[in-house]
Amino acid sequence: MSFFPKVTETFRFAQIFVTRSLLNNKQVALQANLNLANVGAAAWPPTTRLRLIHGAGMGLWGLPMA
Repeated sequence: MSFFPKVTETFRFAQIFVTRSLLNNKQVALQANLNLANVGAAAWPPTTRLRLIHGAGMGLWGLPMA
């Protein structure tokens, strides 16, 4: 987390494993619903995004919070 000095806590809220070799050129559709709360002293800026920082994103690297 040294690249994010203002982040004081992190949580893994999901982990999904998809083996590409078993898909036989098919796609997988996933849907996830989650609720996040800001318990800090300052509000999140409008440009806040969830960002993948580790692992294979399979095309999904970030999600806007709005």
